[in-house]
Amino acid sequence: MGEGVPSEKVDGHGYWGEWRRGRQRSSGPEKGTEGPRAKMLALRSALVCPRPLCRSVRSGCRAWLSTCSPDPKPPLKKQRDEGNLQDFRSRLVGGPSLQHFLQSATPTQDAHRLPVEIPEDPAPYLGPLTLADSPKKVYLETFGCQMNVSDMETAWAILQRSGYQRTRNLAEADVVLLVTCSIREKAEKTVWNRLAVFKTLKAKRQRSRGSLRIGILGCMAERLKEKILDKEKLVDLVAGPDAYRDLPRLLAVAESGQQAANVLLSLDETYADILPVHLGPGATTAFVSIMRGCDNMCSYCIVPFTRGRERSRPLASILQEVQMLSDQVGGL
Repeated sequence: MGEGVPSEKVDGHGYWGEWRRGRQRSSGPEKGTEGPRAKMLALRSALVCPRPLCRSVRSGCRAWLSTCSPDPKPPLKKQRDEGNLQDFRSRLVGGPSLQHFLQSATPTQDAHRLPVEIPEDPAPYLGPLTLADSPKKVYLETFGCQMNVSDMETAWAILQRSGYQRTRNLAEADVVLLVTCSIREKAEKTVWNRLAVFKTLKAKRQRSRGSLRIGILGCMAERLKEKILDKEKLVDLVAGPDAYRDLPRLLAVAESGQQAANVLLSLDETYADILPVHLGPGATTAFVSIMRGCDNMCSYCIVPFTRGRERSRPLASILQEVQMLSDQVGGL
């Protein structure tokens, strides 16, 4: 039997004996002088035998060689991605900053000044007697978060334009408006308990002088809608967070002896043109609303359903309100 002829009887080990002899022949330098690269080349040459090894042996050796390859070059795609990232970073450093966009959006100095109030024509459903001769007095109560405090100031600004007066004495009020919260059941229970107190007061008022009008505003009104009017007959009007502009009309309808409701949500209402009347005399802090609604749709939160989609106030409107508050504090 020749030395280069494959045989299963060589060394009694079959293919393995042939593979070992081939490895010995191509082992290269003497022991102690060969490097890792020479060893790998020797192993690769040993795999080239006259008779192919079994598939499992070949796949195992190739997998081992792929992990032991010296100085592997990075893939071309990785090099391309790193180059693109470096190019993006260099362009980002030389690009416009946040200050650039704020300066381009900042209105002129004149826009910071409060506009001159132009007398508005009275609404057709509010006669001269309602506006001038016998102004109605409004009592306001707020439940819930700071957003409801801001809503109360906005609602009062709208009513003040229509000739209403504000009172802090519940006994002399002609209209009671509750800005409500619906984030938890306890907040709604507080409002129901408060309505029970007003029920007794309304019954006494009807016997003594003109009837007392009670309105529910805010998130609870938006969630329950007309159910409030059905459950509590003493409630005269219901208005959602986006219906405060309609309050004079709703109150006029209530004065005629009917119940009124407006719970329509808006996609663009921000009350940007209405400067809230901040009620705290001599106060040095105030809430400035910069957006309304929410788009997050958290499973535990009702805000997207009671305040509608998210929308932001124009920047000029926010700066105008801040300037107004600054002028008020400067005049104290």
